[in-house]
Amino acid sequence: MPPPPWVSLCVPAPVPPSPNPRPRTAGIGRASTDRAMCRRRDGGCPVPGTMTTTTLLLLGYLGYLALGTAVFWALEGGAERQAGQRLQLDRWALLRNHTCLDPAALDKLIKGIVRAYKSGVILQGNKTNMGRWELVGSFFFSVSTITTIGYGNLSPNTANTRLFCIFFAFLGIPLHLILLNRLGWLMLAWVHQSARILNNRWRLGQDPRLTKRLAQSCALLSGFLFFFLLPPLLFCHVEGWSFEEGFYYSFITLSTIGFGDYIVGMNPEREYPVWYKNVVSLWILFGMSWLSLVINLCIHLLDSSGASCLTCGGRRGPRRGEPGLTEPPGTSVSHGASQKPETEASPGREERC
Repeated sequence: MPPPPWVSLCVPAPVPPSPNPRPRTAGIGRASTDRAMCRRRDGGCPVPGTMTTTTLLLLGYLGYLALGTAVFWALEGGAERQAGQRLQLDRWALLRNHTCLDPAALDKLIKGIVRAYKSGVILQGNKTNMGRWELVGSFFFSVSTITTIGYGNLSPNTANTRLFCIFFAFLGIPLHLILLNRLGWLMLAWVHQSARILNNRWRLGQDPRLTKRLAQSCALLSGFLFFFLLPPLLFCHVEGWSFEEGFYYSFITLSTIGFGDYIVGMNPEREYPVWYKNVVSLWILFGMSWLSLVINLCIHLLDSSGASCLTCGGRRGPRRGEPGLTEPPGTSVSHGASQKPETEASPGREERC
């Protein structure tokens, strides 16, 4: 007996079974949908991390600062107190040996000397050395401004110069960051090209992971050699520093910390070649590009280890264009292996956001 006609309005028509049935688990379909939506939106999950991981990161950050505070206070506190006591003893000895000197006038003279030194004026016998604001010195100051190193040994003294410095840095810093990023990608592309040549010559195999690790190792070792081991030798020869002082200056400069305790070309007792500061400026530019790649790689490794998505709860994978020692645009290490772009979540496979 056929069913009444109103049954077809309430009961859906039977669906034929799928040729490749897959088991369904409660909750997986919703999670896969959320993750697929996250992947289609901005190339990844919108918000990495949770409140717990952010709190732990903040506590670790404060703990790291507390550790540095304790170590610096223990190592430098005693030396600073000894330097202050030595300065007072020298001042008292000078006043005792020269009774005609007025203590207030002597203190005023010392403050004037310190102020003149900060302005770039150095007293040499009966002459003053004004070389800091010459053409080469002004160029080096421009480099230290837009690179945000800011040694602090030299600063504008007039209102017009300060106003120009604000606009110069406001436009120059973004320009420097764009150039830094472009140079970093060019250096990375060159490293990957060198790694592929070495791979083909040594026949290391067709494993892309091996080639990628080789490229990263070449980038780290060559950059460490050219930007941290060879420049201190030049500083030892030109500045008269030790290798440890040159290595310390290299890292403090390229990381844009710029304490100002060691600065090239500032010793009035030495004659510097004309090309010296120009070469140092180029070293700063390319060295900062390489070091930014290394720092971005460390940030990526630390951030991707515990980052999760607040929308889908999944692990956050690297986004398109995320900086680091990864493959540059337009290159591939798979030796001709074609890769199929993923547009949808594959069924039965765990997805990464």
